[in-house]
Amino acid sequence: MHRWKTFLANHAVNIYTSNYVVVETCSLLNNRLGMSAVIDFAQSLLPATTVLWVDESTHSAAMTAMLTTGVSGPSLVDCSSFALMHVRGLRYAFAYDKHFTARGLC
Repeated sequence: MHRWKTFLANHAVNIYTSNYVVVETCSLLNNRLGMSAVIDFAQSLLPATTVLWVDESTHSAAMTAMLTTGVSGPSLVDCSSFALMHVRGLRYAFAYDKHFTARGLC
């Protein structure tokens, strides 16, 4: 994580996420830490990002990719992130996920 902290501190970057990641994050935070963590996320961290919305064609491509890769492959949320990144020409992901690392995005 140190590498990312240094990078973000020294560069003006735009931070993107998707509405699918927001849903997944809110669910995780609420289940593990409670609604106060969701509120902190929504009020403190989320405003610093641009939320990209997964449309029908991106969802369809992500679903196809997920079903093609099988049980050990990336999740639907990961596949939607890959699709959004591809369409938008985004090359780096702030993620701790083997599927992003395997694609050279971390």
